[in-house]
Amino acid sequence: MQSAVDPFLRVGITALSLDSNEDTGAILGLGQTATSLSRMLAPVTAGAVQTLYGTDGPNFVGAASAYLGLTMAAALVHILSSRQRNKYVMKKTS
Repeated sequence: MQSAVDPFLRVGITALSLDSNEDTGAILGLGQTATSLSRMLAPVTAGAVQTLYGTDGPNFVGAASAYLGLTMAAALVHILSSRQRNKYVMKKTS
C-alpha cells in the first residue's frame, strides 16, 4: 500500500511546498517524517494485529487505514480548494 501511495504523497507535498511562501523546508521535512514513520510502523502494527486477530487482521486494518487516508485527503483537497477560491474572489473584488 505504501508503494502505491508514495508517489502521490511526494507530488502533493512538493506542490504544497512550491505554493507556500513560508517554511518550505518544514513542509518537506514533515512529509519525509510521515513517510519514514509509516515505513517503520507498518510492519510492527501488522504483526501485532495478526497476533491478536489472525491472518486477516492486517488486511482489515490496511483497508480501514486506506479509507481513513482517502477521507482525510479528500477533506484536505476541499479545504485547500476553498481557500484558493476565496483568494481569487478577494483579489477580483479588490
